[in-house]
Amino acid sequence: MKRKGLLIDLTSLLDVILIVLFLVLTTSAAQAATATEDIEAINQELSQANQALSEQVEALERRQFEGTPTEQNWYQVYREQIGRIEVYFPDDLQTEAMRLIEPDGTDKKKPETDNLADWLQEAIDDIDQEVIIITFSYRNDAIFWRDYTGLRDILLHISGSSNKTIFYEEVPRK
Repeated sequence: MKRKGLLIDLTSLLDVILIVLFLVLTTSAAQAATATEDIEAINQELSQANQALSEQVEALERRQFEGTPTEQNWYQVYREQIGRIEVYFPDDLQTEAMRLIEPDGTDKKKPETDNLADWLQEAIDDIDQEVIIITFSYRNDAIFWRDYTGLRDILLHISGSSNKTIFYEEVPRK
């Protein structure tokens, strides 16, 4: 007996496979779209929370007094009666000028023609408060011993000869 070869028509099976593949692709695209929307909503909530948190941090920073521990202690006791000034010794005197940093953050650069002692005395006399904290800020590896002792002696002389109560402190920078 002669056998005939079986002829199977796979066209309908191929159609079914393509339809299932199409359904899988459309469902995954829909899931991706909803996931994207969810992520965008979460990002928006996070940005709002970050903004609220940053506003709270700014409010806390405004309420917090910035300064060295000595300044903070005196500020708690005297509040309005305290003046504050920072003598900032630059990292390189050849390229930068020495300057005074006032409590509001403004800088006064020392003119090259002014005498250091007179310039500092004038700046301290301009402060209205009776109690003044002078902070000498410098980098240990950027200041010569003669500059350090000279400026320290001037500040100590001013604090001893002034009719105001002056507290002197040093804050080495890193």
